[in-house]
Amino acid sequence: MKDVTFPEVYLATKSVLIESFEPGTLVSKYTLERTLKVPTGSAPISRRLRQYIVCRGEDIYLKMLLVDNLMHADLHPGNILVTDNPPGMALIDLGMVARLTPQESDIYVGLLHAMGAGDGEAAARCILKFAEEQACDDAAGFEEAMSAFFKASCKGYNTGVKFGEVVRGLLQIVRRFRVTIDANYMVIITNALCLDGMAGSLLPSFSVLDAAQPLLQAHKWLPPWLFRASLPLMHVLKGVQESIMLSAEENDADYSRPRTASHGPGGPLRRSV
Repeated sequence: MKDVTFPEVYLATKSVLIESFEPGTLVSKYTLERTLKVPTGSAPISRRLRQYIVCRGEDIYLKMLLVDNLMHADLHPGNILVTDNPPGMALIDLGMVARLTPQESDIYVGLLHAMGAGDGEAAARCILKFAEEQACDDAAGFEEAMSAFFKASCKGYNTGVKFGEVVRGLLQIVRRFRVTIDANYMVIITNALCLDGMAGSLLPSFSVLDAAQPLLQAHKWLPPWLFRASLPLMHVLKGVQESIMLSAEENDADYSRPRTASHGPGGPLRRSV
């Protein structure tokens, strides 16, 4: 991802860390302005930049999960800088990262597959593997509760699944059945909620789960070497999926206000792969 950068480390000791300066605007300025109506003094964010932030943000999350097995441990909008011309992102504050084992990545991706299939029992079985030592003493009850929850709230791809609400709902069930979740899984889940919250602020009709479908399906069916080789094509398919979803924004009254009229002559921002 040529348009995504990290600060370069110049000096690192136990008490001092010196890094390169990264230009840009914190994404949190835009999310605060739109969600809480907090005045930031920044120019109104254009629709094309909102699209870039959300779509590229999900690209980054999926690459860390599916390819790198290394996850930024605090990936909220206050740790993401964005530039408009040319479009680019910088991730900052990497003081903590989660190193995922292939098994951890596969188990969590299994949960996403279960959400895409609307299969609550499969989701429950994945979550029960989120800890090496599981404290839950009613696995059958947990699976039953998850199945009922999914039938009501998570029916699979292209059914209007509200990803953040589903994750928060399943976490309530996790708490009720005292299911243990190890730290690395909580990092992945927390980042997913941050991504969904950012999308909800900037592009309310964007579905995090539906947009991820091409990459998740390819990861499921292709061997690792072929999945990596096909990433450019998968990103093209993901872009098509995003375009279909984002077309719904065109008639959204909130986005027809003057503050979003400055799309610029270049049209939608293109993302390098």
